[in-house]
Amino acid sequence: MFRILLLGLLLAPEKLSASEEAYAAALAYFESKPRGDRGMNASCDANTTTTFPGYGDAPIQFCVYTVTSGGATLEGYVYLLNPTFENVARRIANACAFAQSRNPKACGKALAERIVNQNGAQFPVAGVVIEKKVAAGGSGQSLVNLEFRDGVATRTAANLYWTQTQITREQAFMSAQSKVVRAMRFARIADATRQDYRLAGGEIDVGQDPGDGKDQAWLDVVRDNELEARRSGRDVLLNGVALRQKQSGKLP
Repeated sequence: MFRILLLGLLLAPEKLSASEEAYAAALAYFESKPRGDRGMNASCDANTTTTFPGYGDAPIQFCVYTVTSGGATLEGYVYLLNPTFENVARRIANACAFAQSRNPKACGKALAERIVNQNGAQFPVAGVVIEKKVAAGGSGQSLVNLEFRDGVATRTAANLYWTQTQITREQAFMSAQSKVVRAMRFARIADATRQDYRLAGGEIDVGQDPGDGKDQAWLDVVRDNELEARRSGRDVLLNGVALRQKQSGKLP
């Protein structure tokens, strides 16, 4: 009997650690969504990468895609630096641990679902993103052009933010190189705020609100956070989001 019990223990599956449970749950969710809602990846130039200041040799690609809503179709042009879903799952596992989740499996799935529904873990370095007004903080299903820089919606000197007509590639290129006038509230891929950054221990002064004179500091933090998260799986912004949701009871 003892030998049978011992054999059963040896053959029993090894219990996953809390971090591994969160990672597995997040990855399983991503695998259940083959596209991962990455609509901006419709047509990317896989053979050509572009460099931007502060990004080193990160493989930034130029992508073209279309969005249809309310009987209208707009084409967007954007430079993307998307992490792999394996990398995002590791970030999620670390965030669940940072927030001291009592249920890592549920935490992993919840954060993965949030990221897919918010932006598909797509990180726009520069260019124009097409969104429905209701998804961009407005109301209705009409489409709008949103200028992006370093993972954050911005207003630039190109003045294309919230326009509703089709722009040209040349206008998108101009936006990607234009001076930022204002950096908005939410940062990809976690849809994090300046307050989330501070909650996670961020020490750089990124201000409180868009237009308060700290917009470039916010963009720099978001850019550097994304590059570090790609390297190490440590995503400070996602940590802050996870902790905030845990404190508010939205995350186990």
